Amino acid sequence: MKLIYQSSDKQAVEASRLLLESRGIPVHISNDDTNRNLSYMSVAVQVGIWVVFDDQYLDAVALLKDDAHDVANPRDVDEYRTSLNNAETEMRKSGFDRVMLGFMLLLIAGIVTYFVSKITHS
Repeated sequence: MKLIYQSSDKQAVEASRLLLESRGIPVHISNDDTNRNLSYMSVAVQVGIWVVFDDQYLDAVALLKDDAHDVANPRDVDEYRTSLNNAETEMRKSGFDRVMLGFMLLLIAGIVTYFVSKITHS
């Protein structure tokens, strides 16, 4: 992932995102939530636009300079977003499974400790 540029102008970043993604260059917007949540403050928060695949960086820069530029290796942005969402869902599920496993192990250890203490005190 490479940074294309940063700006405090959220509308300009969004316009760039739309152009790049419409031509098959998936991007990531950094500090988007921070910008939205702190927009009432006088301090301008820089929002970054990043090209997801490094091999598309030069195409992204060229396309932003000239919107007639032909992207050499466009990707299916919807497919990329779907795979990203699926990976996030799997990570959340995996995290929940780990928490439940830890809880069950603690519960079993507590039960074993309880019965061992009952047996040794009788």
